[in-house]
Amino acid sequence: MNQDFFSKVGDFKLTDSSLRSDNDFSDRLNYYYTSIMIVIFAVVVSARQYVGKPLQCWIPAEFSEQWEKYSESYCWIKNTYFVPMNETGVPDHAHVRRQYEINYYQYVPFILALMALALNVPNIVWKILNTRTGVSLKTIVHNASSVISVDPIERPQAVVSLAKTFEEAVIFALDDKNRKSRTERLRRTLRGGFGSYLILSYVFTKMLFFCASFGLLLAVCCMLSSSYRVFDLGVFSEIVQGKSWRNSGIFPRITHCDFEIRRLNVRHPYTMQCVLTVNLFNEKIFVFLWFWYLVISAANIVSLLYWLLYCLPFKQYDFIDSYLSTSDKYHGERDSAALQEFVNRHLRNDGVFLLRLIASNSGHLVTTELVHRLWRNKFFKEEDAAELERAKAAEAAAPSAADATSSEPITETR
Repeated sequence: MNQDFFSKVGDFKLTDSSLRSDNDFSDRLNYYYTSIMIVIFAVVVSARQYVGKPLQCWIPAEFSEQWEKYSESYCWIKNTYFVPMNETGVPDHAHVRRQYEINYYQYVPFILALMALALNVPNIVWKILNTRTGVSLKTIVHNASSVISVDPIERPQAVVSLAKTFEEAVIFALDDKNRKSRTERLRRTLRGGFGSYLILSYVFTKMLFFCASFGLLLAVCCMLSSSYRVFDLGVFSEIVQGKSWRNSGIFPRITHCDFEIRRLNVRHPYTMQCVLTVNLFNEKIFVFLWFWYLVISAANIVSLLYWLLYCLPFKQYDFIDSYLSTSDKYHGERDSAALQEFVNRHLRNDGVFLLRLIASNSGHLVTTELVHRLWRNKFFKEEDAAELERAKAAEAAAPSAADATSSEPITETR
């Protein structure tokens, strides 16, 4: 059992090809890699809280061991409060002390779990929107990736099968020949009838990824301090240098706790000074997350702008032209009208979008062969069919000729 476990751990790769499906790297950076990292942080903090000793207090000398456990457990459950080290003493009034309360450290594992969930919501939305079309983008991209490993002799037939699947799933399934009323056209547009449903859904998902990452960035800023701005590197430098918690209260190590013990109907108040050792981990984790959310927010906005840019018609023409340039059936500017018809009427926005996904996840070689086959299916279908008939006829004639040759009488020459 242990060998199986360690073999599985050894086989695990963050660049597993199974992740390459109906999205790009920036999406996986959000919902997969970042979520795994946050879950690891949550496990570390939880282990410190429930296995180690997250809080230790300086107790009076008369306290027994049981009283020490009770007081530390009470102070962990009840919020402690922070008094800056540069102040002379603890405030006298209880309401003033409550203003300094720290009420988050018990819930850090749950906060991290919610962060991981928030980064997965856009991906779930994309899956739901994708399934409404009846087109399995993940299957198509996976089939495209599998073409690479096909034997070179069987590869042309594999590309033909891939092109047929592509056309049936994306082009014919989202056909718009039966447009009728304006309401029907609007409904079909929303459901993919004009070939833009997938790309619009994906752009919407990109916006959700940016909103999730930027919202988490703002949440971390609020946890660090409301006085820090989102792009203020001061919070980063100060916390790394260990300067901020002593005066600002951002993840303080030393806090105070008030509680009372009743003896013979007499209440005895105590104020203890405690060390929040768990905040040593919390501080570093949230500083890293602040920086990381800033990075992935920038990556998400760049990815969003990238996909919006490549939705433009001239970018779609350039994209398909770059793959058709190596085809003997394409003649560049002479076929510009055919190229526009191929992109606008045959592939449309969703077809070009899926080709970009295939190029991003499966490589340019497979995409080139697929685009060549789609081009031939559109403009040279009859020629290919005639060529196929000639090949079948030649294949059928070959055995007949061989039989005729074998049936001829053998004459003996002297």
